[in-house]
Amino acid sequence: MNSLRRQLTRELVLVLALLLGLGLAAIYVGIWRVLVASFDATLQAQALAVSALTEAEGGRIGFDFSNDFLHGFGAERPRNYFELRDGGGAALVGSPSLGRSHLPGRTEGSPNRPQFWDLVLPNGRPARAVSFSFNPKPADYQPGASATPVVRLVVAVDRHELNEVLGELLAAVAGGGGLLLLGIFLAVPPLLRRGLVPLQQLSEQVARIDATSLAGRFSTANLPAELRPIAERLNDLLVRLEASFERERRFSADLAHELRTPIAELRSLAECALKWPDSRDALADRDVLAIARHMESLTASMLA
Repeated sequence: MNSLRRQLTRELVLVLALLLGLGLAAIYVGIWRVLVASFDATLQAQALAVSALTEAEGGRIGFDFSNDFLHGFGAERPRNYFELRDGGGAALVGSPSLGRSHLPGRTEGSPNRPQFWDLVLPNGRPARAVSFSFNPKPADYQPGASATPVVRLVVAVDRHELNEVLGELLAAVAGGGGLLLLGIFLAVPPLLRRGLVPLQQLSEQVARIDATSLAGRFSTANLPAELRPIAERLNDLLVRLEASFERERRFSADLAHELRTPIAELRSLAECALKWPDSRDALADRDVLAIARHMESLTASMLA
C-alpha cells in the first residue's frame, strides 16, 4: 500500500542528502583551493628569492647559497628543492637538498605568471613545484650592457604537510556530513508525521462517515490552506448525500402509505370472494379493476 508519508520521507531525505553532499563538496573544494593557493603563493615567493640570488658574470651563472636565508634547501632534513638550468635545459646549479638528482621541468613561464604542478620527488615524497624563466641580474651592472642569458628555474616543496591538512579537512567534512545525514534521517520522519497530522485527522473523520452521520460537517477553521478546499467539497458532498437519503426516506414512507390502502382493499375483496363465493357481487370485479388501475398509476408516478 502506497503511503504519502513514506514517499515524502524518501524524497525529502534523498533531496536533503544530495544538497548536503553538494554543499559539503563545494566547501571542501573551496577550502582546498584556498590552501593550495596559499601554498603556491609561498612557493612562488621562495622561487623569487632563489632567482634574486642568481647572478650572471662573464657568461657564467653564479648562485650565492645561504642556508640561513634559504631555510629548508640544505642537505639536512631537506624539504625544499631548486634547480637552475640554461636555455638548452642543461642543469647549472642545484640545491644541496637535491644532491645528484634532478627536478623535472615544465614549459616556460614568467616570474609574474609561473607554472605550478604536482610531482614526486626523487625520494618518493609528493611535492608541489613552480617553474619560470628569467634573466639573472649581472654581477657588475653597466649601462648599455647586453642582456644576460635566460635561465630556467624549478623550485619544489614537499607537500606532505599540505596533504595531511587536506586529508584532515576531508575527514572532518565527511564526518560532519555523516552526522548531518544521520540528523536528517532522524529529524525528517517526525517532522513529516507532525506536519501531516491534519491530513490524518481529516482521513479519520472521513472513515467514520456512514448513513447515520450525514448531518455532521467538517470544521475548516483550523485546517491548513491546502486541506480547506477538500473539507469544503466534502461538506458539499455530505449536503447532497443527506438530501438524497432524505428523499429516499420520504419516497419509502410515501410508497408505504399510498400502497397500503389499495392492497388492503384488494385483500379484503379477495377474502370475501373466497368466503362467500355464492353471494359474490358483480361490482366487486369492477372495484378490483379500479384498484389495480389506481395502483398502476401510483406506481408509474412514483417511479417517475
